[in-house]
This record gives sequence, C-alpha cells and structure tokens, in this order.
Amino acid sequence: YTPIVITFDDGNKNNFEYLEDGTVNPESAVSLLVDFNKSHKDFPLEATFFLTGPSPFSQKGLEAEKVNFIIDNGMDIGNHTQNHVNFKSTTESEIQKEVGAQAQFLESLVKTEGYEVNTFALPFGIRPKEDALKPFLASGNYNGTPYKNIAILNVGWNPALSPYDTRFDHTSIPRIRASEMKVDNVGMYNYLEYFDKHPEERFISDGIESVVTIPDDKKEFMDNVGDKELYLYSPNR
Repeated sequence: YTPIVITFDDGNKNNFEYLEDGTVNPESAVSLLVDFNKSHKDFPLEATFFLTGPSPFSQKGLEAEKVNFIIDNGMDIGNHTQNHVNFKSTTESEIQKEVGAQAQFLESLVKTEGYEVNTFALPFGIRPKEDALKPFLASGNYNGTPYKNIAILNVGWNPALSPYDTRFDHTSIPRIRASEMKVDNVGMYNYLEYFDKHPEERFISDGIESVVTIPDDKKEFMDNVGDKELYLYSPNR
C-alpha cells in the first residue's frame, strides 16, 4: 500500500454541514469519509481539517460540536491562521498572533484532554519574505502561551517524500491538489497517471512497522531510520 494523508483547508461549510434535521449533509466531506470507512474497514477514518477564523465550517454555534466530532472519530484539526493572512510582508508579532491565537482558539473548543493543535497549513503557501521571520511559523508565543508546529504544509504541488528520507523537511511538506480545476497539470490525476507509468517511483510500504524497505539506489537518502531495520532490494531483479 501507498500511504496517503488527506487534508482540507479553510474549514468551508461543504467540509462539514449539519442539516436542519440534525443529520450531517451526506454530500459533505466528513459524511463521505465516514460512509466510505463503514464500507471499507481497511481504509481508516483519518483526515486533517486545517481551520481558519472564529467560525470553522460556517455554522455559528456548532463550532465545538463539529471539532469534537472530528477528533472523537479519529480525524484531526489543524491551524490555518486566524485571518488567512498572506505572510509575505508580516511582522514577528503579526505572525505569532495569526498562528498562536488560532491555535489557542481551536484548542479551547476541544474536549479531549491533552489534545494539541500542532500542525499548520500555510495560507496561499506563502512564507515571510525575511528569513529571520520564518521560524515563527514553527514556534512562538502569543499572549504568554507558546505554540509549536510539528508539521507545516505547503500548497499542493508535488508528492511528499518519506519521513525517513534525509531530504524530508517537516517544516515544508508538499501536497497534491485533489481538485480537477486549477491544478496546473500537477494534480492528483496527473500523479496517478505518472506513477502508473513510473511504478518504481511510487512509495510502497512493506507493512512491517519495524522495517524500512527501499530500493538500493535510494540508500544515500536513507540514514534517518532510527532503530528500525533498513532492508535494501534491487528494483531491476
């Protein structure tokens, strides 16, 4: 199997909508994921929703209920800033407010003890112009409360490298857009076609947690496996 991570940005209403009768809109993303998991038990119910602003999913008064439904069902919420700001020309204090305040707000909605909002998706995929300001995307402090992001996600463009690859950067994780529009020929279907033509480039898990299996010609990128066993094979045999 090839592992994937499903993500949604912004927290739009079509991600998660309650109808007037109290049921979840069957065409919303959350309902589709839940239903698919019910009929495909081997496909886990996992996705991350990166939320912007004071009213995630755009149904006032239901913010906490929705956030906790997502977490209680094994999915996650992440940070997408307070105002979907363009970080290109922001200051140190503005960055920390946008990231820190939103993390605090989202965590205030969560009932699960110890749950941390520690993943972050960049609005527009844009970072501050000044290099000295970029670290504040990963960690900082707002109103005396620190925040730390263990993963920062870019706008969709390329498939991500394995976390065991030495080129992997947890502060700059690429994504692929699943939309059929405005993908500039690097969307999901483009890469499905690419990997069909180049199966040797697609990452496949061997399913053994204690072993990392890679083609022998990729060994130079894999000195980051920790206490796991590294198994090499020749793709040409």
